[in-house]
Amino acid sequence: MKTVTASQMRSIDKKNVESRGIPSIILMERAGRGLAKEVIKLTRQVTYKEKEARVAIFCGKGNNSGDGLVCARYLLSSGINVKIYLLFNLDLLKGSPAYNIQALKKQGAIIYEINSYASFKKLSRRINANIIVDSIFGIGFKGKPSRYLEEVIEFLNKQKACIVSVDVPSGLDATTGIARAGAIIADKTVTFGLSKTGFYKNDGPIYCGKISIIDIGLKV
Repeated sequence: MKTVTASQMRSIDKKNVESRGIPSIILMERAGRGLAKEVIKLTRQVTYKEKEARVAIFCGKGNNSGDGLVCARYLLSSGINVKIYLLFNLDLLKGSPAYNIQALKKQGAIIYEINSYASFKKLSRRINANIIVDSIFGIGFKGKPSRYLEEVIEFLNKQKACIVSVDVPSGLDATTGIARAGAIIADKTVTFGLSKTGFYKNDGPIYCGKISIIDIGLKV
């Protein structure tokens, strides 16, 4: 199986956008749709045990959040109970993620805007999801999260819900597989195009859980 570093994956994305003329919003749409299919499979497992699947999608401010927001659109269209938690001010979303937020508003999505751990802690008492979608950081993440996001990630890791990470578990270095602090421990990682080198070394195998690779039509 071919694996790539984060920088190699970004180069492949860029080549497909610039040389093949595939708009980035189309790649995001394909990624979010593929992610939604994987989440829908999990909702069927959950509803076998419980009355209803309840999905909570936690979003950062980069393109990784856009994949999660596209996923939310498809889940809502399928009649699934979805709530969206933006971990930054809404006005920080640009480009394709901002477009998808507007589309979700038209669908009547429940969207919570959070910008501090104090506001998150107050809201967290009402979170009762049995599936959590981690769409906070993407493959470009390096270093460690801010204290606020570390605490959010710690909270999510303590939940009994099944955690699905989008492209890479937030806080894990997709190239080195090192999670220095505050990384999501996923039950499942849904990654796009090609698997990443960091999934199979250092902390990667512990944090990624089961890995699903979604074909989004990239030419390598």
